[in-house]
Amino acid sequence: MTKTQNNLLFISPPEHINEQVIDLMRSNGFKVNIVSEVDDALKCLQNTKYQLTLSTEFIDEAKGDLIFQTLEPELLSQAIPFFLILEDCKKEDIMLALELGIDNIIFLPLDQEATIRKVNKEIAKKKYFNFLNTSDFKFYFNNSHIPMLLVDNDHIQEVNNSFSCIHQKNGLKGKRIDEVFEFPDSSLEKLNYKRFDSKISNYCKIKNISFKEAREISFNILMFKGTYFNHKTYLIELSPNPESGMEISYNSKREELGNYRNPILTPREHQVLELSSEGLPIKLIADRLSVSNRTIEKHRSNIMEKLGVRNIIEAVSTVNTLRGGNNHIEAL
Repeated sequence: MTKTQNNLLFISPPEHINEQVIDLMRSNGFKVNIVSEVDDALKCLQNTKYQLTLSTEFIDEAKGDLIFQTLEPELLSQAIPFFLILEDCKKEDIMLALELGIDNIIFLPLDQEATIRKVNKEIAKKKYFNFLNTSDFKFYFNNSHIPMLLVDNDHIQEVNNSFSCIHQKNGLKGKRIDEVFEFPDSSLEKLNYKRFDSKISNYCKIKNISFKEAREISFNILMFKGTYFNHKTYLIELSPNPESGMEISYNSKREELGNYRNPILTPREHQVLELSSEGLPIKLIADRLSVSNRTIEKHRSNIMEKLGVRNIIEAVSTVNTLRGGNNHIEAL
């Protein structure tokens, strides 16, 4: 079986390079890149994706800096484990390594089986435990077209850009999710959530969730925590409830709320928006107003253009914000 090759950064002055460790890593699928100074190591981490970093030294001899502390921000952002190689098992060295937060230690003389077991375990732990702090996850979270929340201990920690398309209000960070969402009072939904909260299941689907501030808009949500996520940390993904007939579009550039002006809607557009806010699909709105589906689609398109939004959900949310809690929109 061909082994998947991973990149390994080995930091060591030439006189302290341990060939036995390097040979072991290479025989287990690692491509080893050797540097002798911390500045070179930092440049490597910034330009190449590594799965593991090993060092034979605490301190960079050229600068007198602690190697791990210098590299720590980059190592954390990429979830790369850092091992220190120790030949003399001095208690003070081990205590210092633990205080610094070094992931693990390879003791010499080398126990090959134990070393590979340590390495594989630390790589797996970093991959999962620190995934939410990695630059890859942050890029995905902020650029995903799926509205998402990052929740810790049932409090909202982060809101992604797509979520702002359906909820304009600031200040959600730090709020409990039950302060933001209206959860259905269903025994089955409660059971599903309890299984999720107790970590019996790593995901939970709940239908017909609505915002407490806009109960007319409903969503389905998926709550997900990875196998190695913190017990109380999870993601929430929102998708429109198909029964509402609402869709989310991501084709147009979103205007900032501060650029909106008081909308002037025609009486018919006003009717269409009000019926849409009740969750009625296009067909039912068309039947109620005795017009074609295409006419309703055109009215909704005009509403979205006037409000500078990308979908009917944003339109309802925007108008609710602009009217400051009034019960109607001024219509011509």
